[in-house]
Amino acid sequence: MIFENHNIFLAEITKMQQPYKLMAMDVGTKKIGAAVRTSNIDVVTPYRTWYRQTLKKDLAVLQQALEVEGVHGLILGLPLAQSGEANIQTKYVIEFGKALSGRTTVPLTFYDERYTTGLANTLLKSANLRRKKRNEVDDKFSACIILEGFAKLNGIT
Repeated sequence: MIFENHNIFLAEITKMQQPYKLMAMDVGTKKIGAAVRTSNIDVVTPYRTWYRQTLKKDLAVLQQALEVEGVHGLILGLPLAQSGEANIQTKYVIEFGKALSGRTTVPLTFYDERYTTGLANTLLKSANLRRKKRNEVDDKFSACIILEGFAKLNGIT
């Protein structure tokens, strides 16, 4: 089920489980990065980066990851234009979210991810990681930034 309202999304999760685990994903055309956070631990952890295959294979792998990790809520980064308007990539991620939601019972919501990839690359560059290594991990660090932002905006401590 997809929730547009973050408060309703969190209410649905908290009535199911305490503590609960959230996963954020940065969905790109080549890779998908993920990060996780458990509600009783104030730490976001980079989880994994998957290289895209076919939609069917991607959905199966992600569905399995949600089950294995015991995720109670999923946040997909929504790539809006700088103006805040939807663009082609925004529509792509929404359709991807709808397809994933159809394969899992984990509640899903979207969160504005503007600037997360750039911020992740800046942080990784400041850690003196080479370009190849940054490209391997930037999506899961983008997912960390998405999850941190979502938690901060929604008062999750």
